[in-house]
Amino acid sequence: TEFERDAKSKLAADVLFQWAAAERLQEHYKTARKLYLDYVKRFPKNADADDALHFAGEAALLDNKPAEAQKLVDRFRREYPNSDLWAYRDLLQARIDTAGKDTAKYKVAAALLEGVIRKSRIDQTRSLARFHLARTYRLLKDHKQALKAVAPLVAEIRKADKATEFVDALLYAAASQLTEKQYRPAVDSATQYLNLIDKGPQRVWALATRAESYFELGDKTKTDADLDTLIKEFSRDQMAAQTVNRIAEAAYNRKKWDW
Repeated sequence: TEFERDAKSKLAADVLFQWAAAERLQEHYKTARKLYLDYVKRFPKNADADDALHFAGEAALLDNKPAEAQKLVDRFRREYPNSDLWAYRDLLQARIDTAGKDTAKYKVAAALLEGVIRKSRIDQTRSLARFHLARTYRLLKDHKQALKAVAPLVAEIRKADKATEFVDALLYAAASQLTEKQYRPAVDSATQYLNLIDKGPQRVWALATRAESYFELGDKTKTDADLDTLIKEFSRDQMAAQTVNRIAEAAYNRKKWDW
């Protein structure tokens, strides 16, 4: 083949890059990382070399290897300091920083993401940064800032009335609204998510959040309905069990004997 005859040809470069991309899309992250790094080694001056190194770092993170991902981001900074992928580099760095349990790194991640939102001119990039920023502020237990970060994404979903790439923003919003005792908005956010996503593992989070919000609003009928659904659809899920127990304990402590 052309790839075997001339491993330095343009066709060989294109084939190797697309091969790596296909492995990444199939979630074969270890193989994808190896292929992307091979691309960088063979074609370090190609226009796609910085993309390949970035995707290698992302594949490492998705393969649950944050230390390896960090090494590749550091290498990216050294070898491609003027890359126009700076925003995606900072996004990946923020994701690495929030992969562990270091609160100080969460704060660094938040600053990076705020910078992307402020400096990027690409709507999709800013939306991606907002999504990760909301998650980061939730890790920091700063729910007011999480709601501020996620608000534009929630507004876009409600305007489109369809599941966008960032539909999970509704879950972030609902959970933070519940924490902030904004029970009716929490119900609305969780309900919209459930209306848009009719199956999937994240539904348990939406149902749990809505059940607790209905409980706080004093709506026994709707609380019971969501708890029944949680028990039927997610009988083995820890979040479902914890939600049922939490509401039962709250009802007992508040002497809501009819609950």
